[in-house]
Amino acid sequence: MKFAVLTMLTLLLCVQFLSAQESDIVEEWIQKDLKATQLIPDLVKQQPIDPKVIGKMIGARYHELPEDLGFDATRIDIRQGFGYTGIRVSLFLFKDKIISYRVLLGGSLSWKKVREKIIGAWKQNVGVPFKENESGIYFEINNPLILSEYKAFVADELGELNNAEIPRSIKADYEYLMSPNRNSVVGKDPCGVAGMIPQGKESIDMLVNSRKIELIENVLRGYNPGGRVFAMIALLEMKNRGAKLSPDTEKTIRKIAETNLKLQVCEGGSISMKTASQILNDYQLEL
Repeated sequence: MKFAVLTMLTLLLCVQFLSAQESDIVEEWIQKDLKATQLIPDLVKQQPIDPKVIGKMIGARYHELPEDLGFDATRIDIRQGFGYTGIRVSLFLFKDKIISYRVLLGGSLSWKKVREKIIGAWKQNVGVPFKENESGIYFEINNPLILSEYKAFVADELGELNNAEIPRSIKADYEYLMSPNRNSVVGKDPCGVAGMIPQGKESIDMLVNSRKIELIENVLRGYNPGGRVFAMIALLEMKNRGAKLSPDTEKTIRKIAETNLKLQVCEGGSISMKTASQILNDYQLEL
C-alpha cells in the first residue's frame, strides 16, 4: 500500500514538473526562435562565404574580429541572439582559406527546454541534415584538403603527433584539448560568476591522471592554443616531479613559450589576455 502511494506521488510530481517546464516557456521568445530557423537555408547555401554579409543576414549587432589561433590559423564567430536560442556562424581558416564553416542554432543554458520545438522547425524550414551537440543543432561544411595542409604546417613547426591509443575514458577530454573549434580558456581555479573550473583544466587533469604522456605531448603539438598551453604546464610540472622529457618535447615547449599569441586566462571573476611565457610566470614554472 505504501509503495502504491509513493508511486502515485512520484507520478504526480513528475507531471507537475513537466507542466512547470512547459509553462516556463515564454511564447514570444519561442516564436523568435522558430522564425530564426527561416534564416538558416540562406546561410547554408551562402557562397561566397563573406562574414560581413553573414552578419547582415542574421542581424548581428557585431561580429568578432578574427581570433588568432597561431600558425596562420584564425577563427571568426558571428552571433545573434533571438529568444531562447541564437545563431552562431563559425569559420575556421588557414592562410585565409576556409577549413570549416558551421551554422549553429542553439543556446547552452536553455537548449533542453526548447530542443524539440527547434528541431521540428529546422526539419520543416531548413531541410538539410544537422548534427547536435550539448548546446544546439548545426550544419557544417569541411574542407579536408585545407585541413590536411594546416595539420602538416603545424607538424612542421611543432613536430609530428604520436601514434597513440586513446582510452575511451579520456577520449572526450583529449578531443576537446585538440580541437581548434573548442578553444580552452586557461586557468586553474574556479572562475566566472558560476565559479566553475575551466573545462580545459579538468580535461588536462584527466590526461595527467591517466599517465598518458604521449597524449599530452600530442596536445602540446595540437591545434588548440589553450590546449597547447595546458599541455606545456602539465609537462613542466611532471618534469619538476622527476619525469624525463624528450629533447623534441623540450624544443616544442620552448617554441610555444616564445610565441606572442595571446590567450584568454581566467583569474577568479575576470578574463585577461596573456602570452604563454606570462602564463608560465604566473605558474612559477621555468623552461
